[in-house]
Amino acid sequence: MSLARRNRKPVPHMLITRTLANTDLEIKDRQCINAFTYGVAKTEHFDRLLLIMNLLLVAGQTDKSRRHALDHAEQTIKPVITSISNPYQKSGKLGVNAEELKVLKQMIDFNREFWLRQPGEVFDFAQEQVSEYYRELAAKRGAAA
Repeated sequence: MSLARRNRKPVPHMLITRTLANTDLEIKDRQCINAFTYGVAKTEHFDRLLLIMNLLLVAGQTDKSRRHALDHAEQTIKPVITSISNPYQKSGKLGVNAEELKVLKQMIDFNREFWLRQPGEVFDFAQEQVSEYYRELAAKRGAAA
């Protein structure tokens, strides 16, 4: 075992960390879906959906064994996110139809099951990449304003 490996703090498997934090994360995810269900969704709920999708997109690119997350995010989730976003840009209201709501509920379940089976390092990497993307986006928006 190399010295670097011995001195590195071990990262527990996502099954452990997600189980410990699962209550908080899953409650937030489910509250987001409930906001869309009852027609009271706000931009922070939409942002949470985007975060979930972006984390899956990044994780799906890290390894062939995770490619299904990328495919699911691109083929199933992204069209619904776009479908929610387009009317919002015109009317300022967030809403979904029954089919979109069904996909969002499935997204939450897929997201939970996917992350339960991933190493903690993958989740950390995905969070870092998505955070960096959001920082770059904020900087571009700030420069354009």
